[in-house]
Amino acid sequence: TSHILRGHKDAVLSLAWSPKDEYLLASGSRDNKVLLWDIRRARGCLHALDQHNGAEQRLTHEGHTAHNGHVNGLAFSPDGLHLVTFGTDSRLRLWDTATGKNTLVNYGKIINTSNKSLQISVPSGLSSPMVFVPSGNDILGFNIFSGKREKQLNGHYQKATCCVDRPGWQELYSGAKDCSVLVWAPKELPAVKLKDTEHYFAAKRSKPVPAALQDDWSSDEEDK
Repeated sequence: TSHILRGHKDAVLSLAWSPKDEYLLASGSRDNKVLLWDIRRARGCLHALDQHNGAEQRLTHEGHTAHNGHVNGLAFSPDGLHLVTFGTDSRLRLWDTATGKNTLVNYGKIINTSNKSLQISVPSGLSSPMVFVPSGNDILGFNIFSGKREKQLNGHYQKATCCVDRPGWQELYSGAKDCSVLVWAPKELPAVKLKDTEHYFAAKRSKPVPAALQDDWSSDEEDK
């Protein structure tokens, strides 16, 4: 048997599973909403995330929006306690998944003009918790809790569309419209195209990365 989770009024662009709760699913849509679901319940969502935290009293529950634009990127923190959302209003937002509240962290304006889904990543195992997001031709890295931009990974020649970390490894993979997949690691090793990974992994095995540098991602911007 199957059931339908109803609540969005326009196309759903992004989905993400909680790593903490096997039944918790987040969805982002062209209707500017982010909904949190207990998939065992088909009657309605747990939370409709509200960017104003209820301050706009004239809005009904149905009118709550997470962004002032389409929501095309979602990622839970590794502990499942927070959700990061990315919208075409060029804003990142951090949410408390237990309460559904907007934490109001200010990441600044991050260009997002995509009308399709963008894959964002919150890697596990970093001493400084970060979220990586495609923006223009680059992958930008922000401290989740301070909102400070800490990395700008340059390497793609056309618009970046996705990024994902490799669980258990200090690696980030990014894809773009230039038809390439780049592998990012701590700055002792450069970004490489996926077709070159056999040489790359051999180099990595012969030269372990010091723990102190394990989340110090390489960036062409820093090497200039």
